[in-house]
Amino acid sequence: YLWFLHYSSDVYKSKKIIGEIYDLSVLTSIYEVLEMRNVILKYNTVVKRYYRSFISEYDCQALAHYKLLKDTGKLHFDDIDLSYYEGFQKLCDHFKNTPYSESEEVNDTPLSMRLDWLRMQWRNVSGEENCCSHLECCTVINNVAFHARAIDDITTLVDTCAPIYLLWNFPAVLKSLLHSGIATPGFIRYSSVCIGVFSYFDHFQKNLCPEERIACSELCFISVDEQLDHISKECNQSFLVYLQQIREATKNESLLSSVNSWLQRWSESEKRLEVVSKLRIMTIEPPGKESSLTLQGSLPELIQSYSNLAEICDSLCLFRSISVLQHNFYPPQSVSTHLEKFIISEFVNMANTYDGSMDKNLLQFPCRPSVMLNNVNVLRRLVSQFGSLLNLNFDSLFYSCLLSMIIPKDLSPNASLVSIYRDW
Repeated sequence: YLWFLHYSSDVYKSKKIIGEIYDLSVLTSIYEVLEMRNVILKYNTVVKRYYRSFISEYDCQALAHYKLLKDTGKLHFDDIDLSYYEGFQKLCDHFKNTPYSESEEVNDTPLSMRLDWLRMQWRNVSGEENCCSHLECCTVINNVAFHARAIDDITTLVDTCAPIYLLWNFPAVLKSLLHSGIATPGFIRYSSVCIGVFSYFDHFQKNLCPEERIACSELCFISVDEQLDHISKECNQSFLVYLQQIREATKNESLLSSVNSWLQRWSESEKRLEVVSKLRIMTIEPPGKESSLTLQGSLPELIQSYSNLAEICDSLCLFRSISVLQHNFYPPQSVSTHLEKFIISEFVNMANTYDGSMDKNLLQFPCRPSVMLNNVNVLRRLVSQFGSLLNLNFDSLFYSCLLSMIIPKDLSPNASLVSIYRDW
């Protein structure tokens, strides 16, 4: 699985278009590994049984064959360690008189010693002229060596692929990849590979046994919920940083017109570009491009914060829905819950503007209603811009939050705009 992550990082570094970032070859490879693992585990017992029977049969054949070679002078013992050969004969006698138990592992030390000796004698004897001229001798040696290597490979394959079901136990791996921070270009790669695996879970689970399918489905359900919740939190945090950069920019009167122009024309630019893409007309320079260049030269932090926000939004939009246990997750809409809390808290924070002194004896007052109204309008435009990045309309959510803030004090247990101004 770590190899898949490494492979995916190399693949996605070369991608330049967001639409091409999601590469099915990674998911296809995982799917093939699961199928291979299913077949290997199905015949795992057969492989081990064949391994034991082959070694037992080899005991008899090897002793008879090498006794024949020794008697006929076809084998030069000068090229083989006699002490090892004698030790091998003792091992053969021991295993011939001691049958294998079902609980005995196939990678025991005596078996490894036996295969090591087999490789050594095959490597030395196969190059002897008198041995190669004897067709029967050469055939037996090559046949035994081939099967030994094949069984080695099969058992290695079984040992390697047996725990492949741990592919689904990767919340820790995902979190380590996710918590690397939004400064590194990892969110789109994370969503395209990891959430892509989640979205294709129904396609993969046919390779699992019923017990594994239930366990993995429950784990997958929890993982999807946790990871989408974390991405939505990071997305809202990135939106907060972007909002703070906008507020800093509006404090500069020379940049105020550029910021307002950029925000005002944003929705018009998005609608215009959407029409252009559908009609396949020549690309038209979107409105607000000049303002964007002005801001990029004066406030690079603002453009960088917007790029980070756009990247996370793109990662959430790669998959419109994820189905696990007959439940549908909608990644873009997972932002709504945290965004609603954020908007309400912003209303309270915008109203609670004090005179700068922390002295409790001094009068504390909210901002003027005209200033509050302007701040609400700026926040509304930013929320609308945020929604356009996710292909969602957050206007109803925004006005719902605003409506909840003007509930009469008697009906609102929490701080609202009405209670703040009435108390003042």
